[in-house]
Amino acid sequence: MTIQHSGLDPARHVERTGHPIHEDRRMGAIVADVWDNADKLVGQHLQLALSELETRVEGLKTDLTIITVGGLVMYAGVLAAVATAILALAMVLPAWAASLIVSFVALSAGYLMLQRKKHLSPDPAFSPTVQSIKRTGQTLKEAVK
Repeated sequence: MTIQHSGLDPARHVERTGHPIHEDRRMGAIVADVWDNADKLVGQHLQLALSELETRVEGLKTDLTIITVGGLVMYAGVLAAVATAILALAMVLPAWAASLIVSFVALSAGYLMLQRKKHLSPDPAFSPTVQSIKRTGQTLKEAVK
């Protein structure tokens, strides 16, 4: 395939430089195409990652709202149970002693639960998009070498 360039004679260019002009132009066009395509690919990967992140954030907002409301309802139930325990114990002990005993039991139970809690860890494989971006970056680095 021969590429015609206006005003340049490929035969004369070969005589001056030793390389045909259409090979230089073709290599430059290939590099430019690779660069443009890499730029578009990285942009598409970023758009996909942002879209996935937005979806996850929306899901997390919904989950956190449900967990918060559920936690508040459970907390109200625990307070009612504590009040019931104090009132039941107050039938055999003075009210202040019943309150003190139930408070001590509740505080001890809470302390023990907090001592056993596990640390939350993020998901190491965030998404296939992040892995794909890493592979694309590695491929581009190898292609540039």
